[in-house]
Amino acid sequence: MKIRRSLFTSVELWLLVAILGGMIWWDSTPAGAKETTSTTSVPVTGKVTGYPETVFFSGKAQVSTTLVTDPDFGTPPSVVISIDLSTVRAVGASTKKKYVISGPQIMLRTLASSDFVDFTFSFLASGAPASVRTGNASFSPIYKGASAGLRLATVTISTP
Repeated sequence: MKIRRSLFTSVELWLLVAILGGMIWWDSTPAGAKETTSTTSVPVTGKVTGYPETVFFSGKAQVSTTLVTDPDFGTPPSVVISIDLSTVRAVGASTKKKYVISGPQIMLRTLASSDFVDFTFSFLASGAPASVRTGNASFSPIYKGASAGLRLATVTISTP
């Protein structure tokens, strides 16, 4: 006489349901959490002096701001700022050599009506084995109300 057994016993079935339920819960965003993203082009000007030559910067940077709120823990709203200088033109003063700027800088700031952001970035001569140089970028974003979209900002580059 053969006894047929179920593929899953009741314990295994409950374990499977618990694992799947946990995966769904872990992946979900809290019901009250909100994110609002805004992207804009911001003018960039400035220069970095030093060896082997002064490098002039001009153009527009892509700046994205994402407002993040967390009503579950009652923390103040924050802004994730991504500043991409890779499309900014960088040219050596004496050699007219083009320089390449490193990828985006990402930072988390507490939301305020205005702010001052200051960071160091790297750049190097395009197509030539050269040492990496550093520059300093700073700007004062002014946000559009509670959405944290940029209303006004200009990036200024200088020697660190």
